[in-house]
Amino acid sequence: MPLTAGIKMSHPQTINYHENGFDITILRDPDQFTPFKQRWDEALAKYPLASLCSSADYLEAIWQSHSETINGAVLMIEQNNELLALAPLSINAYHYRGLALKAVGPLDFMRTSRTDIPILGDISILTPIIQRATKKLGGELWHLDRIPSDSPVYQYFANSPSPKKQMEAYQDYELALLDTRNMWDEFIAKKSKNFRKNFRRMEENCAGLRSILISENQENQPQNRETFIANMIEIMEQTWKSDAGSSFAQDPRRVDFFRRLITTFGEKKKFVGAMIFDGERPVAFTFGLIYRDTLYAIETAYRYDYANLSPGINTYAMIMKHAFEHPDINLCDMDTIRSNGEYKRRWATHFNQQSSALVFNGGFASAVIKGGREIAKLKLIGLETGSREQK
Repeated sequence: MPLTAGIKMSHPQTINYHENGFDITILRDPDQFTPFKQRWDEALAKYPLASLCSSADYLEAIWQSHSETINGAVLMIEQNNELLALAPLSINAYHYRGLALKAVGPLDFMRTSRTDIPILGDISILTPIIQRATKKLGGELWHLDRIPSDSPVYQYFANSPSPKKQMEAYQDYELALLDTRNMWDEFIAKKSKNFRKNFRRMEENCAGLRSILISENQENQPQNRETFIANMIEIMEQTWKSDAGSSFAQDPRRVDFFRRLITTFGEKKKFVGAMIFDGERPVAFTFGLIYRDTLYAIETAYRYDYANLSPGINTYAMIMKHAFEHPDINLCDMDTIRSNGEYKRRWATHFNQQSSALVFNGGFASAVIKGGREIAKLKLIGLETGSREQK
């Protein structure tokens, strides 16, 4: 069931309608979303599971930078001028046994490891309204991808008493998290002897190199952020990912996405960037963004010819140490864009459970896929294809 990236087309203007006492708004263009950002974030602040990836700045950045390929829609439900549901969506085509089937999924499908549909009101009333709204977008299938397993929307379908099964889960994930409320030295001291030995060796490997950290202090200036971006791109052009054709430096959309994030969050003093140099030559970087009390690691890369020095681990450790030392940061989300590598699991203090599932919205597409009973196998094929096509 390969997934085809959404192709931007001429969208209708903002869709507004009423249903059962609720006001529903569907935005089809990223420029339409901008005026709603403040209200969106004010509502999101009331949602206990809110993450960076659900924030208005993050969603706007990814939608604007990929506007030519994301067939997007932002759905909002309100009552008495209070936003009660926030659904950032994209419309994608699935190919199954020669048939093209439409599915509605996350706005940033295959780009982050966290998506969600924040709901602040009665889940049993609002979720069916969202389902009906997605059918207006042509989605007979609703893709919940990498959503927290304790998300109210996911739990609604997982525990539905309906005799007709509406959801088919096909994959689970663990996302590594690091509790940073203690002291850095205390955290390191509690790690295993072998861990401490390896970490000291990696620090010694880079002892002769120069490092910088851009955080919320005076170093977080526009010219320094632009220099960081330029050096970041230079590093990414010399990594194993570049040889494999998967470097973001080869994709101007991804470069624009990262530039928007660094600029927007940097202006709010919520950008943290670490970089290591060999003389004036940039060798490795890690950058993250602060949202609420969490530092989200966004991207790490290093020049392949410096791999024996482990400079990527060192820049990663630099932003993690900053999280420990920053009184307003209690958690480090260790990989917001990619799935967790094994080395990140070794640093983690605990894990969040994520799940991916298909929700059957009714209609021909739901009947075909539900009847096929090959969801897990076919879905994974779709994910792999989507990943290649949307890089």
